[in-house]
Amino acid sequence: MMQLSISSRGEVVIPKKVREHLGLVPERKIILEVKDKSVVIRPALSGEDLIRKWEERARRLNIDVSKWVLGDRLYEEEFDRKWAGKLRPARG
Repeated sequence: MMQLSISSRGEVVIPKKVREHLGLVPERKIILEVKDKSVVIRPALSGEDLIRKWEERARRLNIDVSKWVLGDRLYEEEFDRKWAGKLRPARG
């Protein structure tokens, strides 16, 4: 656990060792989540990680990912058809 200070502009500096451990480099996107009275900061998924995550979900739903072509509507149509009634509404 680390104790950090917040600047007058609301900025917090993440220590270098923590940034290196998490792979946080300049221009890398992060996710900031508020949970109860805590803040969680984690790296955002890269494009490749995001594709891999969706492929894993597709396999769990028995969707053939070999037909996927990035930028093509084929995978969107496939998901719409297979996920009908299986998705839960997002919580806001």
